[in-house]
Amino acid sequence: MIPISNAFRAELDQIIRRRGRCQVLISYESGGSGSIEEDNVQKIEFHGTGDPLSRQLPTEECTLSAIDLDHEWDPAYPGSLYEETLKGAELTIRIGIETESGTVEWSEWVRYHINGAVVWKNNIATFKGIRDLARLGNTFHQMNWTDSNLGQLAASVSMAQELGSDTDYYVSCDIDPELYEQAVLDNAVLPENSVKDSLLSIAVAGCATLKTNHNGVVYLRDYWSRNPEVNPCIIRADDIMEQPSVEVLPYARYENITYLSDVADSETRMTDVLKASGATNITASDEPLYLRFDSPILASSFLFSSQTNIRELEFNLYRTGIEITKLTRTNSSANWSMTGRAEKAETVSTTKSIDFLMSLTERGTEDEELSGPLLNNHNYMAVAAFRLGYLRYTRYLYSFPYRGDPSIEPLDIIRIELLDGTVKKFIVVDHTFTYQNGFSGKIAARRIDVERSEHNYTGAVSDFAVSDYAVSDEG
Repeated sequence: MIPISNAFRAELDQIIRRRGRCQVLISYESGGSGSIEEDNVQKIEFHGTGDPLSRQLPTEECTLSAIDLDHEWDPAYPGSLYEETLKGAELTIRIGIETESGTVEWSEWVRYHINGAVVWKNNIATFKGIRDLARLGNTFHQMNWTDSNLGQLAASVSMAQELGSDTDYYVSCDIDPELYEQAVLDNAVLPENSVKDSLLSIAVAGCATLKTNHNGVVYLRDYWSRNPEVNPCIIRADDIMEQPSVEVLPYARYENITYLSDVADSETRMTDVLKASGATNITASDEPLYLRFDSPILASSFLFSSQTNIRELEFNLYRTGIEITKLTRTNSSANWSMTGRAEKAETVSTTKSIDFLMSLTERGTEDEELSGPLLNNHNYMAVAAFRLGYLRYTRYLYSFPYRGDPSIEPLDIIRIELLDGTVKKFIVVDHTFTYQNGFSGKIAARRIDVERSEHNYTGAVSDFAVSDYAVSDEG
């Protein structure tokens, strides 16, 4: 949810809305900043998707088109800002609406990173923006053997974005406290993957979802049950521009879930996993040298078998290799070498079928399939129950264009007044907000067919009312 004031919401509820407004700032990573005049803004479009079950990474993007008669971003124009934008820039936008008193109510600022080149054509500059989650493209392969729970592992994965490449930058990651209570097995290994995809694997095992909020914090939390984002907006029937299309998810039969089991330590499984050599010293000013094991190991079992021509050695131990941060040779004219042994991280997988627990008349014929590197014999039942509950009670997907609300984002719990006059709760899975001579939008949301206390509107927004629907009375 992008925060807006109650006065802003009241203006959205007007039959004829007053003028929409916008403010756009650009900050260049090479230094300096500027703005785009409101009268030059042709169109702003925010688009996002979200899936509470973390079956794929979310879409979080923005497109902005602006009139550029001064050739400020024209790549063929001497002195333009085109090259500076290519080096990296941040696009910060907020949406406003005029009130009866003549003042303007503003949303909070929304941050995007300009992704790629500016497209310039016929005096129109078009910018594409993404949020921080999409930028987490560094490779994560150094899974620490001390990462014994999903919360610790998520913190280690997010730190990988700050190390070891030209795309380094600080990423703020807010991790659901519940993840620190969920075990990671000693023999579990995340495959080498991008930071964002590694976080997605953690989300699957932790019944959580990935999302970047409006001010650039990457959240890893459960938006369905433990900590939903309850947006006090309501889309009224009069706001819906076309008859909604409705898709119905068929009933499933079983959740077939494949998970990892514990493997007990055994010295008889010790085997050679490392053989390496080199011709130079490694100092603190050098990039660390990562030596990959032949196969993932139970890292606490690692032992060096031999070290040749090594006087000093400092290293970090991981499940897939060692990272050497300092190595000094005894004889500077000869190569160094080392070998190591460890117990391999054996993967013993089990597949179980979890019943949807529906009546025979509701039982489907197709099964849900789920597997992941962090699913294990401690968490698989909780994960299955979480997924089955969501799939069971959000079978109806409504899609339609409407008058637009800049506060709505994917994974928000909102209310929609359907054309038959009933008001239902929904979770948003796809949303587009467009600023262009006013507001408009497109939305796809799943109807919630179960009463959950976590989705109630009573509480923090109890003083807010829209039209004839008082939030304080909503259960």
